[in-house]
Amino acid sequence: MSKIRVDEDIRPLSEFRAGVATFVKQIDETRRPMVLTQRGRGVAVLMDIQEYARMEERLELLEDVEWSATADI
Repeated sequence: MSKIRVDEDIRPLSEFRAGVATFVKQIDETRRPMVLTQRGRGVAVLMDIQEYARMEERLELLEDVEWSATADI
């Protein structure tokens, strides 16, 4: 997954509401997640579905490794 570019990938929720298709297109083209803010605070992350699935698989693998490491103790 590509890292977030602060100058391009952190946007106010009001901009998202006004141009959902543009945001989805940017995420599809860049493969970078986008942080949505409300009143200057992060409230949500939008990301490519394939990147999300890969992230979930990696997390599951790490949890399995952690579980097996603690099970041996």
